[in-house]
Amino acid sequence: MTLIVNNLSPNIPNVFLPFCQSDPKTKRTFRYHNKVKSDTFTKTKAVVGAALGATAAVAVMAKKQHVKPWNIEYGLGELIGLAASAITGGVAVGSIGASKEDKKEKRAEGLFQFLNSALPAALVTGGIKMLSSSAKYNTPIVKGSMTVVGLLLGMQLASNLTNKITDPHNKVTDRKLGFKDALANIDDALGVFVILKPKKAGAVGEAVETTSRKTASWLQHVKIENILPVVAAWCGYRAGQTN
Repeated sequence: MTLIVNNLSPNIPNVFLPFCQSDPKTKRTFRYHNKVKSDTFTKTKAVVGAALGATAAVAVMAKKQHVKPWNIEYGLGELIGLAASAITGGVAVGSIGASKEDKKEKRAEGLFQFLNSALPAALVTGGIKMLSSSAKYNTPIVKGSMTVVGLLLGMQLASNLTNKITDPHNKVTDRKLGFKDALANIDDALGVFVILKPKKAGAVGEAVETTSRKTASWLQHVKIENILPVVAAWCGYRAGQTN
């Protein structure tokens, strides 16, 4: 016996059925979550809220450090504060006029975005600090490996904690990690390149050593940290526009 679902061809696997649904309001994401597509007004609210939150955090940090916004020195505390402010702004403003269910989804996504920003940064910072005090393992390769492992473990831990907190009885499909989630950790990821800057070795020629020094000098002058407010605002936007 052949069972036909939704009058579609029985040759279409079930996993592809959401793409064939006639209702344009629903779509299947790469995380296999059904969601209502956000309208322009919802997206605009999320952008405004996230931008206000990130701007407020930058203003407070700049005033506290007595520097211009583009000269802020970011540590773990600043990273967490910036993420919390931007995400709170995105969720708060994005929730204006939203339904009770949509507000719940925004809060859940906001929790994930915050944990996904804070936990990897905390693990990487702690790991690098620990390695720096070791005579044996204080090397660029080990530190680079620690950074990658810290990012991956932190992201997975953020996902697991969010699913446990927002759905303790496992009634709905778990929130899975996706490529876009990794954008929250882009600053830490770029930090790997700084950590792994070429160093002089016995078999390395003078020309290569000179190039290494120039590369290191160039990287030191690139203010990678200045993209942090944009990254934080992106996380806030993702939370605020979630339905």
